[in-house]
Amino acid sequence: MTIHHTQIMINAATFALRGLMGYPQFAPTAHTIAFCSGGERDVEGANWICQMVQESGNDVVHVNFGADSLEPISVSLALRQTLYVDWHLRVQLYAASEEASIELLTSQHRWAVGSRHVLIAKPLPSRSKIKAGVERAARRWRETTLSTAEGPLPTAHLLPVGSSFANAMPDQGDATIVRMFA
Repeated sequence: MTIHHTQIMINAATFALRGLMGYPQFAPTAHTIAFCSGGERDVEGANWICQMVQESGNDVVHVNFGADSLEPISVSLALRQTLYVDWHLRVQLYAASEEASIELLTSQHRWAVGSRHVLIAKPLPSRSKIKAGVERAARRWRETTLSTAEGPLPTAHLLPVGSSFANAMPDQGDATIVRMFA
């Protein structure tokens, strides 16, 4: 396994999730959600991502990878609120059907990409549907990641841990994936 192959798989997983959630594969006029990848975040890392949310005005979907893993180990979510940023360390991916966009389940809401490319809160699905929806989403994400890795991928911008989002990415409007590593 080469470093290049690892980077391809990390970018493919992040870009695949973006598409499966129904977010455009290009940077829309109102770029409202940043899709990022990197190591699993501790408290300091979560604070840094929350700072990035405040600076950029974007919610963040963060795909977490282990040190020796080509497959994601979890997904985190940082959401803009009126007075703070709401951090969800581990969310579950959920697909209501084979054709449905993937949504993110927190303890209180189901988050979906709305028609204006903004994350919107919906009620959680019934408990009886969650297991099948989570399994369906995981399978679809895995399959899409593998097929995405075969084609050309957009360039990922590297954002060193602790750096300012604005300073590190002056062309943020064109970003499709942000990779955040130590």
